[in-house]
Parts: sequence; structure tokens; C-alpha cells
Amino acid sequence: MLHRVDTLLELIKAEILQKVSFQQNEMKAIELDDAPLKEASVYVFSKPANGR
Repeated sequence: MLHRVDTLLELIKAEILQKVSFQQNEMKAIELDDAPLKEASVYVFSKPANGR
């Protein structure tokens, strides 16, 4: 399963890494704002109901 997810995300990996870098380096964010990451990925990820 992880290999399939990795394959899907490979196409947008650079854009997501750029957004993470911007938040960490330019905005000095401690916690990332996930809205731009979700927008860039086009996929919605959520934690399982048990929180793990």
C-alpha cells in the first residue's frame, strides 16, 4: 500500500516540499498549515479514528 501512495505522490513531491520549506524557513512555522499541502497534493489524508 505504501508503494502505491508513494507512486501517486511522486508527481507532486517537489511542489509539496517547496510549500513545506516555505512554511518552515520563510514563515518560521513550528506547526505546518496543512491547507496548502492538501491543495498541492489534491489528495485528502486523515488520521485513523484511533489517532495513530
